[in-house]
Amino acid sequence: MKKLPQPTTNYRALVNALYLAVTAPTDKLSAECLIMARDFAESQEQLEKAQAEVEQILRAEDASWSVATKDVGYKAIT
Repeated sequence: MKKLPQPTTNYRALVNALYLAVTAPTDKLSAECLIMARDFAESQEQLEKAQAEVEQILRAEDASWSVATKDVGYKAIT
């Protein structure tokens, strides 16, 4: 798991929350991170951009990772 930088903006906090939701060891922790992500997301477009960034981070960490690993789409956090 990547060490996340301290967020300095709501967008960075959103990216961190989504990353943690995907990499959380339990469903309960994942759900808590998704709630945080919902709070940080200012729009659907911002959420989609952050989700794409998280997917890129995960692919860089593990080439076998796929989007199907865990659903963190907007519907999952609304």
